[in-house]
Amino acid sequence: MKEIVDFTFKLTPEGIHLLRNRYTYRLILYSEIEKAFLRKGRSVKNWVIVLFIGVVFLILLIFSIYIIINSVLVSEKSVRFFNILGHGLIAIMVLGGMSAFSFYNGLKIIPVIDILVKGRVHKLRIEKNKKEVLGIIEFLESHGVYVAK
Repeated sequence: MKEIVDFTFKLTPEGIHLLRNRYTYRLILYSEIEKAFLRKGRSVKNWVIVLFIGVVFLILLIFSIYIIINSVLVSEKSVRFFNILGHGLIAIMVLGGMSAFSFYNGLKIIPVIDILVKGRVHKLRIEKNKKEVLGIIEFLESHGVYVAK
């Protein structure tokens, strides 16, 4: 393998390229790496905030369902009611989708390689190549970096 590309990093024979918007902002040479560990971790950095946003969307979803159910129970219905009902159903679908997406991303567990370089820890979140974790570890070990499991 010549190189392995993920969303936040790229492994090449030169070193580990830390990426932002597919451009290298930092190159870590393999000789600079002191230790490397493989562990399970969250897919996003601020997963508590993402879960909180999911809870807020869920509360808004429950509140909007409550309002729509109360408006359905009113006996006298006008044209405005049907507009509100249609928009309410769209809001329910959007809020439900957003809360499910937030919960999914906040709770998703992926493999993470922690790399210690000069006292700083860099976390390589393996999102795109989850099935090729052993290939990534073999690539690192072929360049002199032992990854503890």
